[in-house]
Amino acid sequence: MENSLEWAKSICRNGLRPLLREFTTVRKYIPKDITTDYFDQNATKNRIALHTQFRYTDVMCIDSTRVVLQGRSKKNNYIHANWVRLPSSRRYICTQGPLDETVEDFWLMIFKVIF
Repeated sequence: MENSLEWAKSICRNGLRPLLREFTTVRKYIPKDITTDYFDQNATKNRIALHTQFRYTDVMCIDSTRVVLQGRSKKNNYIHANWVRLPSSRRYICTQGPLDETVEDFWLMIFKVIF
């Protein structure tokens, strides 16, 4: 908590520019041992309908922590979502907003996690 207070004071003192510079640098960092094969193989599920650009070009789905759609074949079990673990050992899912073509996958993921 003390570090959080110092961080907040530093933002008040220095403004947002240093934070934005840090964010710009950090967002491009990809550790060398990370793979994104499923993300790369499922490009169409990451795209906005009728557009050729990724919805979030800098948000890749990491293989080692990706959510696997249960009850689907290996060829069809991809969703752009990753498990994230907190220090408290709680886990949550980070995912992109579903596209028209992936709404069914999104809700399947939610129901399988809850039930």
